[in-house]
Amino acid sequence: TYYVSQFGKYIPGKVWVPAMRIAMLRPHGAHPVPVGVTAVYETLTSMAAGGLLAVLFLPTLGILPPEISKNAVLLFAVAALPIGLGVLNKLVARIAAKKRGPDARPLPAPSIFLLAQGLLHGACGYCLLALSLSFTVRGLISNAPEWSTETFAVDLAAVSLSYVAGFVI
Repeated sequence: TYYVSQFGKYIPGKVWVPAMRIAMLRPHGAHPVPVGVTAVYETLTSMAAGGLLAVLFLPTLGILPPEISKNAVLLFAVAALPIGLGVLNKLVARIAAKKRGPDARPLPAPSIFLLAQGLLHGACGYCLLALSLSFTVRGLISNAPEWSTETFAVDLAAVSLSYVAGFVI
């Protein structure tokens, strides 16, 4: 989705989230760089959680060709890429700190623990979305399949895959 900015240019909808947070928090004294970086990391961590769950539970959907199923480790590595970006950010922040003056504001660099915590919270959110899908299906379809860990895994794969694919597209 694209929106027209006040300058008449088209801006992707995903860019508006950090921009809106910066605009909302700036009057309260928040510096735009940490606010923007935080918004981007939150989005990437949420998408990483969904991507990791999608890769883990995709085989339950039964739609993967065998070539992809055999390369699940590679897909898992691609889905974990945002966490790798967090590690890269730490490295860049250290290098930049050495080159900047002692009075320079430190670059934002979330801890690996904080990113892991975000992954866990994101995964819990996707599990709740899958539960919501399960309730919706059972509320709309009278002969829905019995509730089991397998049907929950299918719902989890469907929710996480569709959410992440929608974000990417």
